[in-house]
Amino acid sequence: MKQKHVHFVMQGKGGVGKTLISYLLAQYYSSLSQTVQSYDVDGTNQSLSLFEELKVKKFDVVVGDNFNTKAFDDLVAGLIDENNQYDHAIIDSGASSFVPLNKYMLQSETVPLLLQNECYVMIHSIVYGGQGILDTLNGLYAIASCYKAIFPPPKLVVWLNAKDAPVEYDGVTFKESRVYEMFQDNISAVVELPRFSGVDFEFFQKMLQKHLTFTNVRQDPTFTLWQKHRMYVLQNSFFTSIQMAGL
Repeated sequence: MKQKHVHFVMQGKGGVGKTLISYLLAQYYSSLSQTVQSYDVDGTNQSLSLFEELKVKKFDVVVGDNFNTKAFDDLVAGLIDENNQYDHAIIDSGASSFVPLNKYMLQSETVPLLLQNECYVMIHSIVYGGQGILDTLNGLYAIASCYKAIFPPPKLVVWLNAKDAPVEYDGVTFKESRVYEMFQDNISAVVELPRFSGVDFEFFQKMLQKHLTFTNVRQDPTFTLWQKHRMYVLQNSFFTSIQMAGL
């Protein structure tokens, strides 16, 4: 049986880049000719599913104020199904599902089940620079605390998003933080997203607003040759950051 990799992308604060990370991971692994399945369980926005090229499957795990256990059970059943062959499954979750999703995953022993069925589990979270840094550090602390007791624990991947400001608090960087000190043995990788601004940011925003992947942009007539080149350079920058983190 081939080794499957299951990636949960989660953070309790909204608007910090969860869908961006899912979007990048799906394209990165696809660029390596690996089979990727993408899932959107964000009950509020389901932004990832808007990118048609990624062929995202939607699961409404949060309906109103209720957690839909059947929908999540169906998702997990599909992940461990021996007839469902894939290299990477990317699961994009929303801020609204953060607490109930983690609570149910612990109660139902989701991670041990996946591990027993040859699924290598990775949990990705984001630490966001600027005003969101304390909220995202607290979200990471909650995730790391929840899963630390599981044996073997899932691998944690921390993404540093410095879009608005450097990822530091009162001059203390993430790797100097108390959270990192407490959980560094469980953190398998730290990915620093490249900072960019100006026209590159403008072009990238245009790409996201049109729900395009990097591959789509190369064929899109509304992008000039220069814009396509800048997005190619940006893609390489993102992918290099992922590769250097050993993912």
